[in-house]
Amino acid sequence: MLDAGVDLATTQALVGHASPATTARYDRRPERRRQEATEKLTLPKARPPRSSPPNDVPRADG
Repeated sequence: MLDAGVDLATTQALVGHASPATTARYDRRPERRRQEATEKLTLPKARPPRSSPPNDVPRADG
């Protein structure tokens, strides 16, 4: 089922496994299929890190 494109949770339910880890042990799909799956992901662009004020700047509270 996994090789046919059925997702892990559905396969787990259909075969009666209590744990998705059990079902995952039967996953024999080639690395190529995993690469194809990751290529479908769209990730947000990373935000630039916030800059901290220099340590020598006096604080407003004192």
